[in-house]
Amino acid sequence: MAESIREALKPFRYLVARARLLWRDRVYSFLLVSGILVIVAGVLVTVV
Repeated sequence: MAESIREALKPFRYLVARARLLWRDRVYSFLLVSGILVIVAGVLVTVV
């Protein structure tokens, strides 16, 4: 079970590593804001 969790987190680790190159200490804030924007855009596309 632990191995499957580790496998599931690999894409997130790569995403954080790439974001860390650009945003340094504000990685999680950047990912939070970008995630919220993606959700809002998805809702707008489905509504309109």
